[in-house]
Amino acid sequence: MKIATADSARRLVELEPIAEELMNRHLVAAREWFPHQYVPWGPALRRAPRRVVLTA
Repeated sequence: MKIATADSARRLVELEPIAEELMNRHLVAAREWFPHQYVPWGPALRRAPRRVVLTA
């Protein structure tokens, strides 16, 4: 286990405002998206084998 030093704690304090600024910029610019909207399901469904139902 690595123990944090005073130097690493100082670096974290220095980086915190920059990280906060970048996170806020990301949250403002990001758009919600859904992977299923980008998948071309039509061609895949056309190539899928038809399901065969066996009756007794």
